[in-house]
Amino acid sequence: YAEGSKTLLVAGTCCYLLGFILWNVDNHFCDHIRKMRHQAITPFKPITQIHAWWHVLAGLGTMMQLMYSIDIRCTFLKYKSSIQTYLGFWPYLKVDTKDV
Repeated sequence: YAEGSKTLLVAGTCCYLLGFILWNVDNHFCDHIRKMRHQAITPFKPITQIHAWWHVLAGLGTMMQLMYSIDIRCTFLKYKSSIQTYLGFWPYLKVDTKDV
């Protein structure tokens, strides 16, 4: 498979695993995290919403895994595909079905 596919696979898996780790940290240390959140200054309070980070990272990891599957399918169908970024950081898959 393409090199870009490998990047999507690894990045998606890492995002999902990091989210899973954060979710477990939140489950085990919920009371401590709540106390820390109440003591934190206002700009840092959203960062301590660890359960929300689980949802963000799991969603991002799932999106990358789906893009990986689509990229592999494009390779099988002999479509040209490439990983692009929107605003320099948000990945998306560009598929060219011309000249197939």
